[in-house]
Amino acid sequence: MEKWSAQLEKFTINFFVDTNILVYLVDGKYPSLTAFIKALSETPVVELYASEYVLSEFIGVRKQEDYFQAVIDKSRQEGKKINVSEFIKHNKTYEIKDYDYDTLKDVVKQKVEEDIDRVTHEFGIDFLHNNNSELLNPMKEVCLSTKISKEDSLVLVSSLYGEKAKIITEPVILLTNDGEFSKFANKSKDYIGSVLAEVGLLNPGVEHVNTIGRVANCKKINNLTQEVEDINKCVADYLTACMKELFKEYYIGNTMKVNFKNAPAHTLGIDVKAPELKNGLFIAIVSKDMDYIFCPRAQADFHKGPDSIGEMFIPQKDDSHVSFLCDTDEVVVSDEIFNKLNDDGNLVFIHPDSI
Repeated sequence: MEKWSAQLEKFTINFFVDTNILVYLVDGKYPSLTAFIKALSETPVVELYASEYVLSEFIGVRKQEDYFQAVIDKSRQEGKKINVSEFIKHNKTYEIKDYDYDTLKDVVKQKVEEDIDRVTHEFGIDFLHNNNSELLNPMKEVCLSTKISKEDSLVLVSSLYGEKAKIITEPVILLTNDGEFSKFANKSKDYIGSVLAEVGLLNPGVEHVNTIGRVANCKKINNLTQEVEDINKCVADYLTACMKELFKEYYIGNTMKVNFKNAPAHTLGIDVKAPELKNGLFIAIVSKDMDYIFCPRAQADFHKGPDSIGEMFIPQKDDSHVSFLCDTDEVVVSDEIFNKLNDDGNLVFIHPDSI
């Protein structure tokens, strides 16, 4: 991310990470998925988080795995061999002979804490303190009205609350590798949406990592459990599709180099994709590589060639280009920043200050 990048809450995509994804990150099971999450954490348009409920599930999963690993390490040090049947037999009781949990709890606790710390700091995933009584009713309705399990119903609803039970009002994408959860959530998404709307909640888009891109109607669907050749391009294309889909009412178009002679320095062109464009808007420019957000200080005075568009511009099939001057009398954009902006394909949105 560029050091001069802005961050706008309005154009933040909230990615809620299911328990199974956290486990894969710690184990490094799917390199493309790990790289995908890492790349998401480094973009200014993404917020990565999970809930206290997911954290509790994660602790339970890691407790069991780290206990088994501690048993293996300890038995090898002592020249012993543990049969696989012992792990199966005691997978819930933690009572493998000679290696009861009480004898290894300090080792296990330290390892689980390290797992949590790694997820938080290496991948930038926050665990929000959002357990609250408001989750129960929508969770019950989702659970009893669909085939989604009680656990997954709670995961889904908990994705919609931030710190101190504050409702998340911007779009949420829930990342999971749970096939049944994804299948049932998408099959019943209209009904779930109506249930959640009754209590003022948005319906999260449930995205399965085997088919990443379906929520945003991407042209290319990627399977993150398999090798993805160019993960940075995958992330940029995916987030571009997400931005256009989730914030389509604010999407103006794409940047382009100006195509008229004698244009003033730092004049930026826009290929307008919106059905109409009002003049005098504050705008936000999001990099096509998803590494910056830039917000010009002044309201844009859009031009056609050397002349202002007036109050409104209606793009036509063969006439969709406008331009504006990035500089103001008080603030001149540096050449470094303008050269980044002046690249074909960056996304242009109406800034929240104009909404």
